[in-house]
Amino acid sequence: MSQGYRTFYRDKFNGKISGVCAGLGDYFKVEPLWFRLLFVGLFFVLNFIVLIVYFVIVLVTKKKPPYLYTDSLNRTFAEPYVAEPAGDLVQPASRKGIDR
Repeated sequence: MSQGYRTFYRDKFNGKISGVCAGLGDYFKVEPLWFRLLFVGLFFVLNFIVLIVYFVIVLVTKKKPPYLYTDSLNRTFAEPYVAEPAGDLVQPASRKGIDR
């Protein structure tokens, strides 16, 4: 596999309905919100043609394989906590003192 080769996958973990817009955002390195807004805007202009195209994309593309989620899962679940040298999990400095 060459360096510049990318594959489009539906991103079910970060997606809202079927992961098409999240997959497009991941593929083009753009926030998925822009693709969601584009699909909604096109729906008002082209009506059900956009829905048909959307569901054809769902049927044709594959879901993102689990091994590609390792970095995003680590960022999602590990960011709020910082590991101390002893291995204990503590809250980050910005949140210390807030707990009551």
